[in-house]
Amino acid sequence: MKFRNQRVVTAFLENRGRILVLQRSRRIGTYPGYWAGVSGTVEFPEDVQVYVEIYEETGLTADDLTLVQKGRPMTARDNSFGVNWVITPYLFRTSTRRVRLNSENIGYRWVRPRELESLRTPPRFVDGFRRVFPPYSGVPRGLDRKIFRGVRRLAHDRSHGAAELAHEASTLIGGIPGKHLACRQMAAVTLAAARPLMPGIGAAAHRAARAKARGYLETESAVGAGFRPANDRRRVPISLEAPSRAAIGFPPGLARAGAILTHSYSSTVLSALRYLRPSHVFATDSYPLGEGRRTQAMLHAEAIEVHRVADTDVDAALRKVDVVLVGADAVVPGQGIVNKVGTLAIARRARARGIPVFVVCGREKRTRGMRRKLDFSLALKALDPEGCFEFCPMRFVTRIGYV
Repeated sequence: MKFRNQRVVTAFLENRGRILVLQRSRRIGTYPGYWAGVSGTVEFPEDVQVYVEIYEETGLTADDLTLVQKGRPMTARDNSFGVNWVITPYLFRTSTRRVRLNSENIGYRWVRPRELESLRTPPRFVDGFRRVFPPYSGVPRGLDRKIFRGVRRLAHDRSHGAAELAHEASTLIGGIPGKHLACRQMAAVTLAAARPLMPGIGAAAHRAARAKARGYLETESAVGAGFRPANDRRRVPISLEAPSRAAIGFPPGLARAGAILTHSYSSTVLSALRYLRPSHVFATDSYPLGEGRRTQAMLHAEAIEVHRVADTDVDAALRKVDVVLVGADAVVPGQGIVNKVGTLAIARRARARGIPVFVVCGREKRTRGMRRKLDFSLALKALDPEGCFEFCPMRFVTRIGYV
C-alpha cells in the first residue's frame, strides 16, 4: 500500500496547568468522536496555519496566546487512511478557558496532562504533546525562563519595527551559551513562530543560531546585508528590485525624488532616506500606534527636513510629493506586502494620482511556502486582532527594494 504524506499542525493550549482537548465532530472525515488538540492540514506556512486553526476552532487570537515552544515534526502512519501524518506540535499558554467552538468539534475539556493517555486520541497525539511539554526539555534552569520571557516580549511588542525585533531575536539567541546547540535551535524555531507575519525575525534568529554553532556571532547585520540600527548615522546604499526582475541601483523616480512621503516607522526606510537625502520628507502620524512620530523625530535628528502629516491629511500631502516610500513587515512574492495599517489607503491614493510607490526591506522579509493565495483577512484576524497590520496587493506597488 502506498502512503501519501500529509503535513499537519497540532496546537496544545495550556491554562493554569490544564490542557485543552476538543472532541471532533462527525462532520469531518478523520477521527470523529476522538479527543484532540487544535489541528489542521497545512496549506500555507505552518506558523501562520496554526494561529488560523486556533482562531477557527476556539475563537482565540494571538492576543490571547503566548507561544511557549514549537516542537520538532514527527510522523504518524495511519493504515486506515493510507496517510503518513507529518505533525508539527506547538504549545501555547492562554489567559482564558473560554473558547468558542466551530462545526469541527462538539465539545471541549480542560484536563490534566496525565489524563491525556486515558482519552481516545489520534495516532501519536500524546507523543506530540511530550515534545513540547514540559517546554525546553533539557535546558538548564533559568535559561528556559529567559527564552520564554524573550519570546513573549517579542510576540506582544507592537511599538518596534520588524528590523528592530529581528535584532532583538538575534540578541536573545546570542545570549545562549555556545555549548547548548539544541537549545539555540529550539529557541530560533520558536522565535520564528511567534511572529509569522514578520519572517525577518525568524531569519535573524536562525542566522544567529548558525553563527553560534560555528563558534562566533555575526555582527554585520541582524536582518540582512547592509542593515544598520536606526541610531547608526552611516549612510547605507541599497539596491532596488522589481517584483519580476532585478533593477540595478535606484529607479530614476526615486533617486531624483525631491519630496518623499513615508508611513509608519522602518529602520530600513530611515537608512534609505539617509542615503537619498531628499529635500523634503512628509511623514504620517501612523495611528493607532503613532509610529510615525518616531520617524519624524529620527529624521529631524538627521537634519532632514520633515513635515508632519496627520493621517487624515494624506491627500493634501500627496499633492506635494514625487514618490511614496514605505517599509514592509513581510513580502509575499507575486501577491503583495504586509505592513502597518494605512499603507493600502496611501498606495491606492498614490496610484490614482500616478505617484510611484516604492517598498524597501530586507530580503529575509520574503515569505516562503505560500503556493496559493492566502486568505489574509482570516490570517490577520487571528494574528492581529488589534488591526495594526494590513495586506497591500502588489498591483499598488511600483517596485520593491531589497536591502
